[in-house]
Amino acid sequence: MSGTYQRPPGTKDWWGEDAVRRRWIVEQARGLFEAAGFGEIVTPTFEDTRVFARTSGEESDVVKKEMYTFTDRGDRSLTLRPEGTAGVIRAYIEDGMSRQPQPVKLWYLAPMFRYNRVQRGRFREHYQFGVEVVGSEDPAVDAEVIGLQHRWYRRVGARAVELQLNSIGDAKCRPAYIELLVAFLDEHADELCDECRERRHTNPLRVLDCKRESCQSVLAQAPKITDHLCEECAAHFAAVRGYLDARGVPYRLDHTLVRGLDYYTRTAWEFVSGELGAQATIGGGGRYDGLAEELGGPPTPGIGFGSGVERVAEVAGEMPAPDRGWTAFAILAADAAPRIHALMDEAREHGVHCEAAFGGRSLRRILEWASKRGAQRVVIAGEDEWSRGEVAVRDMTSGDQRTVPLDGLLEELIG
Repeated sequence: MSGTYQRPPGTKDWWGEDAVRRRWIVEQARGLFEAAGFGEIVTPTFEDTRVFARTSGEESDVVKKEMYTFTDRGDRSLTLRPEGTAGVIRAYIEDGMSRQPQPVKLWYLAPMFRYNRVQRGRFREHYQFGVEVVGSEDPAVDAEVIGLQHRWYRRVGARAVELQLNSIGDAKCRPAYIELLVAFLDEHADELCDECRERRHTNPLRVLDCKRESCQSVLAQAPKITDHLCEECAAHFAAVRGYLDARGVPYRLDHTLVRGLDYYTRTAWEFVSGELGAQATIGGGGRYDGLAEELGGPPTPGIGFGSGVERVAEVAGEMPAPDRGWTAFAILAADAAPRIHALMDEAREHGVHCEAAFGGRSLRRILEWASKRGAQRVVIAGEDEWSRGEVAVRDMTSGDQRTVPLDGLLEELIG
């Protein structure tokens, strides 16, 4: 609009009921993971560009097309965070977390920035809730992370959600599988799209990611990596599935679910929702036992996931009804305002949620406002009551109203 400022395309404002619902969704996750021993980590919004170039692949679409990169006044190349894991592992190495009891279990909530084509479920700036567990290759860790993520989505009533699960092996067994896959891709090259044929030469595993229906029908016949795992990887994957089965977490095995970079190993998964159309993934993760070495650290196993808060909000159920535990104040007597506002401050010191209705509204309008906001009661400082040193207290559930001496109001609110 002419003469006004607008937010950049591909971004979202959270306010009002949307902001309250967003906070509720995040709080469900935070509560679940902190109860399991996870602590919060906050990393910088921008990092040295090499952190992401090394961990996302120099030739990947993320690095070549999607990152917001700039040169600062010190001639350093910096990048707005496109994903959360690389910065967490950089912090793990740099801040000496390896000296802490292992594994280190962390969660974060942070904005991510990618230059994408804007569409439903895809923003250029989105918030991500993520989890990382660093320092253990135990398959029980994989299942705990996946199981807690499943409980989060279930707790917020996410609809039509399915867990897709796979193992992508490791540096011992994956090369032999890739040889088989390349032979299959060469045999069916004429049936694949141009992008798949290009990826066959740069990153064959990523061909399995193609979402074109024509390619998917061909790739459904491709060799399955789970048929070619080494003994250790097969045992690890069986153990992960056993832990998930014991937890009652349903999943579907998907041999086309892969991660294209060498540092990813073994378990890979995604939670998808049938209500989101093409952008169906609401959260995905994987084991990355080679990532710390990629960033110059010692060999250190790790696993984690990221989940876009906006996408979770799209499929989440209704938030519980607001708590009617707060008190609204209708200050109708002008000379009552200073004393009432001071009294509200005292009540807040005792943990009472109370708000005044500003703007000189009528009592009817104030009661409508309080009802919509879910107030438990309304304190009415009217001219008649105030002249007698009293206020009226109306119960918003029953509609009953009674008078209370002003000197006893604080006790009334606290009690």
